[in-house]
Amino acid sequence: MTAKIKLNAASGGGSFSLQAPSSSANNRVITLPDIADGTLLTNQTAGTVLQVKNMIIAGEFSTTSATYADNGLTLAITPSATTSKILVLINYLGAMNSNANGQQVKLKIFRDSTALFTSPSPYMRIRANNSSDVLLYAGQFLSYLDSPSTTSSVTYKSQSAMTGGGGTHYLTNGSNMTLLEVAA
Repeated sequence: MTAKIKLNAASGGGSFSLQAPSSSANNRVITLPDIADGTLLTNQTAGTVLQVKNMIIAGEFSTTSATYADNGLTLAITPSATTSKILVLINYLGAMNSNANGQQVKLKIFRDSTALFTSPSPYMRIRANNSSDVLLYAGQFLSYLDSPSTTSSVTYKSQSAMTGGGGTHYLTNGSNMTLLEVAA
């Protein structure tokens, strides 16, 4: 005889059944997540995209400072499970104006106040051989896979800095950030 638990809907709808495996050699364990009023997904597999958030900046960010500053790319997401990964995708559309050799733009990615990634080399660099202004347009795509280990809202943001002095970095309209929650 196979053990079975059956729950019928109170309003006369469908039913839900739990049934034990057919033999003792086929023991199975189902662990429920420790979340309040959550929904149990039974067909969730690793690598499945659970949600997508996207933002595009309107307007323009500019800086002449070597100190990192928020550049307008900021987006929040609330993971549905503590095991979820967040794939951060950032498409920077920028420009740099300089009249000096060796100007560089550097970038950082944060989760809340935690720095996750700092560009190891400049995302843009100018090598000018004279004192006239040089204007460089460039695009850069960065990705970072994060494990926030929470079901609370987290905010991802980007910061920019201009190093070397004497130049201006612009982040232009259309730069965007996308966050993908991925089942682990």
